[in-house]
Amino acid sequence: MALLPGEHVTHSFSPESGLLPQPQESGRMLVLTNQRVMTFGRRNGMRETVLMPLDQIKTVAVNSGRRGMGTLVQGGLMVGAAALFYVMLTYWLTGRVDGPTVPIIRMDLVAFLIFLAILSGVGLIAQVYFGKPDGNVVFQGEGASITFPFSGDGAEEQVYQVVNATFAARQSAVDDPHPVSN
Repeated sequence: MALLPGEHVTHSFSPESGLLPQPQESGRMLVLTNQRVMTFGRRNGMRETVLMPLDQIKTVAVNSGRRGMGTLVQGGLMVGAAALFYVMLTYWLTGRVDGPTVPIIRMDLVAFLIFLAILSGVGLIAQVYFGKPDGNVVFQGEGASITFPFSGDGAEEQVYQVVNATFAARQSAVDDPHPVSN
């Protein structure tokens, strides 16, 4: 996309790579210039470009996932309770229910299925609690908004750099809406 006369790129941000020295040719990209915020990406198989003049930006919201120690303890307690339930149920089932067994490990089929369910639960909890938190930044203007995702280590801090630069550029644009060029 061509830049306007007197316009220059100040920040380029990719959801996967964070801040970049230059905008990429492909993929999702958030570009801040001294006059506009631009996003490039794909939606429903089509290229999408959204442009918002800096003077129309009223609010910027940054939403990010943060996990505290409480949720980690809760997950650990859930896994512990599931393991206790498994042990109690398998000892109770042993000798009471005459069902098929899994040949290689010589385990009752019902107990084995419960064991697989618990392992699946542990995997899901681990994915939720230990996955990298993701988020998005929303630029809200007069009757329009731009939402852009981010993920990975350090991405939130870099998004705040872009947001602060956006407000600084917006203030410059509002203070001097028609710069004189020599």
